[in-house]
Amino acid sequence: MLREKNAIETELDRLADRFYHDYLFLQKEKRKQRRQKAEQNIMIGSVLLIGGFILTVLSYILIGTGTYILCIGALVSGAIYLGTGLIEKNDLKRDSTS
Repeated sequence: MLREKNAIETELDRLADRFYHDYLFLQKEKRKQRRQKAEQNIMIGSVLLIGGFILTVLSYILIGTGTYILCIGALVSGAIYLGTGLIEKNDLKRDSTS
């Protein structure tokens, strides 16, 4: 009977260790995915902001006085993507230090 109890405890310890290692691996992968998503949002936001600004400036220069194109959609969505990405990246840094 003691042998069976010892075997069960050993098996439980092995399963608990395996579960813990799997948990750590999944947490690492989740942080990696969040970091990649944050970097993607920063890139998309930067492209939209810069593109919207360039189109606005070019339309102002080429058209001159009068009506010109203001790319509000690209500027606002770029700012939102960029802000979201920067906040997420900052949260990841704060989580890794604590």
